[in-house]
Amino acid sequence: MKNTSTPSSVFDAFRQSMLEKNDDWKELLSEEATLTTPLAEAEGREQFIEVHATFTASVRSSALHRKLVDGNTVAARATTTISAPGTLDLPLEISEWYTIEEGKVTALRTYFDASALRNQMRREHTLDGPVHR
Repeated sequence: MKNTSTPSSVFDAFRQSMLEKNDDWKELLSEEATLTTPLAEAEGREQFIEVHATFTASVRSSALHRKLVDGNTVAARATTTISAPGTLDLPLEISEWYTIEEGKVTALRTYFDASALRNQMRREHTLDGPVHR
């Protein structure tokens, strides 16, 4: 694993692990880590891993546009392409806010427009059968 002595290097290692689809990112989480996304929330390392692993498995690629570091906070903006339900890949414009303390991610807040993902899921479900409301 890469050097993780600064918040910036922890972010870099976490991101690289996600893109390489290895489990190193799990070692960068504190026991109390929290995750907040438009689709799910998690409290504690084990729940964070469970929720985030699903997203990580769907990632096809990611282009980092900007990274800002301010003390223990790292903010990033990226276009991440995920494998959406069905066969289509779906690019998401994502903003992430990490809190990193003592070499560990203690909080990750992720923001993206979930409507595109929801619409894709609805379209795929409609192709497979009726949508129940």
